[in-house]
Amino acid sequence: MKGPARIGILVSTTLLVLNVFLAAKLLRASAEIEFLHGTVANLESRTPPPAAVLRSTFVGKIAPRVELPQVFGEGTAAMPGLGADSAVWHVLILFTPFDCLECFAEVPFWRQLRDLAPGHLGVLGVATGHGAVGIREFLQREKVGIPVFHDPEGELFEAIGVEAGVVTPLKLLVGPGGVIFGADRSSFGDRNVEEAYERSLRLILGVAADSR
Repeated sequence: MKGPARIGILVSTTLLVLNVFLAAKLLRASAEIEFLHGTVANLESRTPPPAAVLRSTFVGKIAPRVELPQVFGEGTAAMPGLGADSAVWHVLILFTPFDCLECFAEVPFWRQLRDLAPGHLGVLGVATGHGAVGIREFLQREKVGIPVFHDPEGELFEAIGVEAGVVTPLKLLVGPGGVIFGADRSSFGDRNVEEAYERSLRLILGVAADSR
């Protein structure tokens, strides 16, 4: 067999081997992708939606009456309306500044909730994760406009069961007696979500839309 013919056979054989090798790799990759898709689908089918996770974590717990320093003001103050001696409903907003910047698109909504039903509903914020100066700057920049307390050691967060890594802000609806009745994440500024939240609060509080 002459040289050129031998070279041609070697090239053909090499190409055949490469094709077989690549085909095997593709089959394996395809099988791995299919396995991963099945695993993800299985996990998704067993994982409850975030709202359900939040409510199962917080609803039914008691929001303790704790002494925390006010972000603006001197000294400490017991957070009004929380604990067993509470007589009114509260929306308790837990947050860590800069934890999730897009989550704070609903800050104007916090001010709306503050004015929703005076005498029936109080709106309080509790911030943790930063020093008082950083929190104060955040409140001024974002024009938060609700009473905010500083929880430097995460005392309230821990008592309620907010684990490290949970994205804030969280809105907890606290009823008379300090029982947590609802838990919701940020609305991300979605007005439809905010209106639905307002309607649910009005039903619970028994106040009309013109009661402000």
